[in-house]
Amino acid sequence: MRANHYAEVDHYVYYCGPSYCYGGGYAGTTRKSLESTAESERVCGIPEVDKLVREYDDTSLYTRKDFKPVCESFKSGGGSKHFTWSELNGHFTDGNPHRPWGIVTDILRRGVDHIASTYAQFKGIRMTSGYRCPHGNAQVGGKIDSSHMIGRAADLNRRGWTKDEYEEVKRIAQRAGGFALPYGSYSDGHMHITF
Repeated sequence: MRANHYAEVDHYVYYCGPSYCYGGGYAGTTRKSLESTAESERVCGIPEVDKLVREYDDTSLYTRKDFKPVCESFKSGGGSKHFTWSELNGHFTDGNPHRPWGIVTDILRRGVDHIASTYAQFKGIRMTSGYRCPHGNAQVGGKIDSSHMIGRAADLNRRGWTKDEYEEVKRIAQRAGGFALPYGSYSDGHMHITF
């Protein structure tokens, strides 16, 4: 079926809107009801972005009041000087299965690049988590108000870094406008930074 098309086949009605097709065979299904359903599901016109936008409406997954994403909030590319788009945008499937789409703010890019440029021993530190969608954030046990979901948080880790090394990176992050959790906050030793 083509977009914006209505058909009735053997008492089963179909309506294909710009992004999705809907069908109904129950009594009372009309073209108008299916058109209404199609338009309510269509948000941005890109199916994966539409799914993302709808995830932010689920208050069991996302409770922030300071940010409600719109279609333009989601990008499909744009790494930084030191990090690829994949690293900034989830970096693992569980955190954001909607790739390449995600939210990565300029303040996050500038903050993590400042750390990478300033900390002489940065080699070996890797970003283990950047942007997470609400479902992905829940899947990895993130808080329902996590800054990962608004593209303003990153988790960094280096195997075996000392408390002094961690504290130095934390100070560099603070000078870039970031807030890092204290050493030992996580059993695997990673640093969570919000910008």
